[in-house]
Amino acid sequence: MRVLIVVAMLLLGLPAKAHLLPAQHATFRFEDNKIYMVLAMDPMVVMGDCDSTCSLSPAEFQRSYDALRDRIKNGMNVYLPDGDVQMLDLRLAPSVSHSRLEQQVDQITALAVFRIPENVPSVFLDLNLFSSGPSAGRYEISVSSSTNSEKYKYAVTRDEPVVELTVPPAKVNQ
Repeated sequence: MRVLIVVAMLLLGLPAKAHLLPAQHATFRFEDNKIYMVLAMDPMVVMGDCDSTCSLSPAEFQRSYDALRDRIKNGMNVYLPDGDVQMLDLRLAPSVSHSRLEQQVDQITALAVFRIPENVPSVFLDLNLFSSGPSAGRYEISVSSSTNSEKYKYAVTRDEPVVELTVPPAKVNQ
């Protein structure tokens, strides 16, 4: 439930002041016929050519928002064996360091909502959002469901970017 509140706040445009997830981590929450995804990444993953400082200021983030969003959208695919899953929304939020003299974006958090058929046991994720840094070659992924408190853990890497994400089965009350 906490993830949904955070996603709802960010989708409504309310500013977040803390890192929601460490960079190179993601959560997928399955609820009815939707998946709510939060994906945190280093800005270098989507910057492409960088200026002389190789950093991203909040102003540059705002100016480049559409291009960054397109890079992220093109760098990930959630699908079923018989076709793609419909992405309903994708929003980006910068996480800005206030401890430095010069503000820069330390992390980009992508929030997405996907529509899936009811009772789907799993989806596939093809993630190609990696930079050259050693810590940016792997994502830790946590999967949960509204019908089960259990969480499943996965990882994707530059060498193995596709993973099948299994939905934790509904708990049966005994």
